[in-house]
Amino acid sequence: MPAASGGRPAPPRGVHACHAYRSRAEWAATVTASVREGLAQGQQVLFFADTAEPSAIASLLRSDGVDVDTLLSSGQLRVTDTHRSYLERLPFDPDLLIAGLRDTCGEAVAQGYPGLRVVGEMNWHLRRPPGADRCWSTNCGSRQRCTRISR
Repeated sequence: MPAASGGRPAPPRGVHACHAYRSRAEWAATVTASVREGLAQGQQVLFFADTAEPSAIASLLRSDGVDVDTLLSSGQLRVTDTHRSYLERLPFDPDLLIAGLRDTCGEAVAQGYPGLRVVGEMNWHLRRPPGADRCWSTNCGSRQRCTRISR
């Protein structure tokens, strides 16, 4: 598996990856590496923030040299919070999430992106919102339930 920026192996296309971290510095390195890798591949990148406000994610990326304002304006980068992503509808429904991501991927490809990269913080699960018990069926089943969309 080729190395991603930040030293972590880059997952093959269409694969779900999960990164745990021990410190805020490791979290920041993982976030910036994941987002940068998607941008470098020309993908549309969605970031679902939970422990940090979307503006803090944008600041973190700016401090790493990412031209956040241009990328946000073009739509290649989108940063939102868990209340507008995972927790938009309660109880959490992994089938709705997968369907929404499949639609979003199709839209990204239709807009000319080679694919969609979703980077999402999962800390919301620890607060146990309604439906959180179904969260791991999303993570474990996402590869089997997502169809690959390419142009």
